[in-house]
Amino acid sequence: MTLETLRVCVVDDDEFILAVMGSILADLGIGKILTANSGPDALNLLRDEQSRVDIAFCDLNLPDMDGLALLRALHEESFAGTVVLMTGEDQRLLNIAATLSEALGLNLGGALQKPLSHAVLSELLDHLVTSKQSIPRSAEQPQLTAQQLRHALADNQLCVHYQPKIDATTKALIGSEALVRVQSPTFGLVPPAAFIAVAEEAGLIGEILEAVSREAINATSRWMAAGLRVNLALNVSVACLHDLTLPDRLRTRAHSAGLAPEQIIVEITESLLMGEHPQSMEVLCRLSLMGF
Repeated sequence: MTLETLRVCVVDDDEFILAVMGSILADLGIGKILTANSGPDALNLLRDEQSRVDIAFCDLNLPDMDGLALLRALHEESFAGTVVLMTGEDQRLLNIAATLSEALGLNLGGALQKPLSHAVLSELLDHLVTSKQSIPRSAEQPQLTAQQLRHALADNQLCVHYQPKIDATTKALIGSEALVRVQSPTFGLVPPAAFIAVAEEAGLIGEILEAVSREAINATSRWMAAGLRVNLALNVSVACLHDLTLPDRLRTRAHSAGLAPEQIIVEITESLLMGEHPQSMEVLCRLSLMGF
């Protein structure tokens, strides 16, 4: 797929935004540009077979049907294209909407603050075309089965990547976040979205946390020995919080590696709750959109 063959829809109630984005997209060489100033108008476009849409840019603040309701409607319509969220609201709200999109099974291509510049749109579209993000997620990311995941654990196929955390003021490296992957001989590098939910349902999430925390704490210890003092962020599933021995095990592991517990940040993931009750986050996000 190329920029010239893309069919893009922009959903925003601000005519000026529609005009500016339409102009930028045309300048970038987008083949077909559709616009809608409300959620219902957008859905009518998407239901028209002649208006096939590869990428939908959706504002969160829309009249009548706001962006959150539109996301749920896109899910119900089995929209197979890519969704790019945009808003002038707080970044936290944008992050929540992005989490909701993924929980609904939508193919999320980005979550951006308005106004969107020529450079930002160009980089995003180039990335989506290059990585073929507009192909439905189910065709891109095979979901590991519980049996495959058990085999991956037994065969030590888990690997940990580290995302640096930078102080925005000093630009200094202050920490890292441990991110788990499966290095599968069949599928290659498998992202967590393809196996974390399976792990939670199959009762394997605790084993994954054990493996990741062990590797990440030891890695942080090695960095400290080399003179690099950083904090470590570990993602912990809600399902793991039922294990009353977890705090003691983490503390023992940290002390054994020469780390203080204060150097470890436990980040509770919402994937289990979101998978079962995406409406809860939608309600909270909508209340925030309304100004509550």
